[in-house]
Amino acid sequence: MRRAPVRRSTAFGLAVCVAALAAAAMARAATCTSTPWSGMAGVPALTDFPPGYLYLGLYPGLLYDGSNTPPAGHDAAGRAFAEQIKPRDAAGQICATPGPGCRIVFLSIGFSNNTIEFCGGQGINGDYESPSATQCPLPTAQPPYIQVESFIAQSLADPAVDHATVVSVDGAMGGRTYDDWDPTVSGSLEYDRVLNQILLPSGLGPGQVQAIWIKDAEAHPTVSLASGTAQNPADAILAERHLGNILRGLRTFYPNVQHVFVSPRIYGGYANTTTPPNLLNPEPFAFEIGFAIKWLVASQITQAGGGAFDPNAGDLDYRSGAIPWVDWGPYLWANGTTPRTDGFIWTNTDFRGGGECTHPSVYAEQKVAAMLLSFMKTAPYTPWFLAQGGPCAITPGSLQIGADKQTITWGFTGAGGPFDLARGSVADVRSSGGSYAGAMCRFNHLAAPQATDTGQPPPGVAAYYLARCSGGTWDDGTQAGNRDLTLLACP
Repeated sequence: MRRAPVRRSTAFGLAVCVAALAAAAMARAATCTSTPWSGMAGVPALTDFPPGYLYLGLYPGLLYDGSNTPPAGHDAAGRAFAEQIKPRDAAGQICATPGPGCRIVFLSIGFSNNTIEFCGGQGINGDYESPSATQCPLPTAQPPYIQVESFIAQSLADPAVDHATVVSVDGAMGGRTYDDWDPTVSGSLEYDRVLNQILLPSGLGPGQVQAIWIKDAEAHPTVSLASGTAQNPADAILAERHLGNILRGLRTFYPNVQHVFVSPRIYGGYANTTTPPNLLNPEPFAFEIGFAIKWLVASQITQAGGGAFDPNAGDLDYRSGAIPWVDWGPYLWANGTTPRTDGFIWTNTDFRGGGECTHPSVYAEQKVAAMLLSFMKTAPYTPWFLAQGGPCAITPGSLQIGADKQTITWGFTGAGGPFDLARGSVADVRSSGGSYAGAMCRFNHLAAPQATDTGQPPPGVAAYYLARCSGGTWDDGTQAGNRDLTLLACP
């Protein structure tokens, strides 16, 4: 499948793709070639647990207690903390008037996967598809990223982001797992590195860090939830403990941090089936990190509501003023090629090859970065991330078909979604004299500007995609007539 040039419009996005047998047969030599691990067969993403389903017969899913929607009190607190995020000077003081030194720093902390997805990495042995966990350029560098698929690059290219004020800073580093960021274990070592090697050389101060994304894991996990005991706790429980300690320490290093968003690992099952199996961070540990985050967030919600906190999480009461508000970042796990309800999957080519099948390839880098960017643009807690704008409009020329040939993304300006995505046959448009009435609605009322379309067109058939802000127009001003008069998809 090839991607053709994208038609330009302020109101819609259009991309054309062709599924070809030759392209389908091509293999990415640098990426993983193993198959999903059967040990996770039938396990849904945490966000997709059906009623009554318990992981291992014990653990309920969904992001919160019985729902993927945060409780009203936690939601209100998150919005209130968002109002405290304002441009600050290098000393951490709120700027009375806008200026070049007035910044909001959005910081990432974590391990190798995090820095690859946030900034990109130099290709291993020069292979662009296989990024290594290379140190990111400083935020003042040109460009301040390594690969264009990364979050920093994608956000800088998006006109909806407040580039005048927001600075995305990659503080993650290869090999720095939860214990390295836990100040009760490793002290201030990693935070000193971020301060002295990244923030200060860039003219930034710790008081400007006001939101943090954590994506990390336990180092070489060995104890699953199925085998853990009180004397030998599961790695998911250890992860919850580390995360609690990290949250309690963050205001020591970043006194004005208000929000912490935590994401789990991407799928790890291809590492289980490579030869020999790669035990760096395989399944079920990648999946079970989600429970650590769920328990952590639930503990803060319970405690803020007057209940007792989870002993593994510890005291996380933000009402004390000493601890930031914590919530889910984008949920990244999917069970290999089994689609989530939103269609999202992980293929083996999303991972580096060479027998490891654990770290993201450039294709996974692009996916995670797009999900994080979508989250930052649409979450109710991140209005500070966006430039001031008017009504929602699709960014001209922004509709893209991802390297996995299934992920469709587009940019937007203004207030945001929901969005609609339609697909049709180019041949039908030509034979009908320009009518788009044959387009089918693939996704309706999407919250984020991204969709995974696993229903591919037949080999050799050219297809087009149309995206719009719901209630907007499909018309790009270059066609005869208004597409809304002929396109009946996505009412």
